[in-house]
Amino acid sequence: MDSNFRMICNTTRIDLCVRDDQGRLVSTMTSWRQPCMNVKEGEACGLLTTYCFVATMNFNHVVFELDCKIVIEKINTTC
Repeated sequence: MDSNFRMICNTTRIDLCVRDDQGRLVSTMTSWRQPCMNVKEGEACGLLTTYCFVATMNFNHVVFELDCKIVIEKINTTC
């Protein structure tokens, strides 16, 4: 999952890809949100979007990868 912030267009883009246990691409999705969010909000929104996406596909044992240390630490301290 990755987020992209475009201040000029006032949008946040969320890209995600789902891979199987062999690393093969299973599915992808791009989502656009307005207004442009700050990094913490965008990354958290991206994680929620990804979680909802994989939940609707009924996947088990999902590993989420993201690169926003603040969001990762917050999730690890609240779970």
